[in-house]
Amino acid sequence: MDVAIKQDNSDFLQTIHTDIIFILKQKVYETKKANSEAWFEYNDMFNKFSISKEKQKILESYLQILNN
Repeated sequence: MDVAIKQDNSDFLQTIHTDIIFILKQKVYETKKANSEAWFEYNDMFNKFSISKEKQKILESYLQILNN
């Protein structure tokens, strides 16, 4: 992931983004999370990712949280 970010590998980052969206959708579908809560969480992650210099850490931590 670090190499993909440093090389600005948009295909890899798009795959991670798609995974995040899928996990959020699945949690909403399983009613573990309200739709509005999922969008709030997504927006928060996206804002942190956009301004962060450590994009890898943001994505890794977010995926880890969602997968648990």
